[in-house]
Amino acid sequence: MRQISIRVFALSFISIIALDTMPGAWSWFQQPKSMLSEVLKRIGLAQGEWVLFAPNPDVDNGWLSAEIINTNQQSHQWLSPIWDQHSVWNKFYRFRHMNFYNRLANSRNLSAWDEFADFLVRQYRQQNPQEIVRQVSLFRNSMKMLPLPGDITMPTPDDITWMTSNEFLTRRTYQP
Repeated sequence: MRQISIRVFALSFISIIALDTMPGAWSWFQQPKSMLSEVLKRIGLAQGEWVLFAPNPDVDNGWLSAEIINTNQQSHQWLSPIWDQHSVWNKFYRFRHMNFYNRLANSRNLSAWDEFADFLVRQYRQQNPQEIVRQVSLFRNSMKMLPLPGDITMPTPDDITWMTSNEFLTRRTYQP
C-alpha cells in the first residue's frame, strides 16, 4: 500500500507541474491550467510561464555596468561578464556567476544595489589606492530579442533584431 501511495503522489506531482508549465498558446489546456495556477500560487509551487521555446523564446542578454568617478572627474568603467560573448563551456562552468548577476539586477533585490556599488568601490580602491572615489553609478544593460511575427522559424543570432536598453539602478556618493 505504501508503494502505491508514493507512486500516486509522484505521478500526481509530475502531472501538476507538467500542466502548470504547458504553453499558454495551447487553448485546450487553458481552463484547467488557470484553475491549477491559482492553487499553486497560494502554496508557492507556481512555475510561471517558461518561454524557452518557439515561437518567441525569452532571449535576454543582460549585464551590469558601473561608472566610477574619482575626485579628478576621471571616469572608470566596470562591466560584469557579457555572457553572450562567452563560450558554452564557460557559461556552463560559471552558471552560478551568471545567476548572481541576473538576480542582482532584479528589482526585487534593490536593497543589494547600494551594497554592491560599495563593493565595487572597495575593489577599485584596492587596485588604485592613490585615487579617491567621489561617486559610483550602477546600471542594468540588456539586449532583448524582439518578438517574431507569425510562423517564422527561429533566425540565426546575426539575423535577430535586438533592442538594447540601459537602466539606472543606483548612485552612491562618497566624501574624500
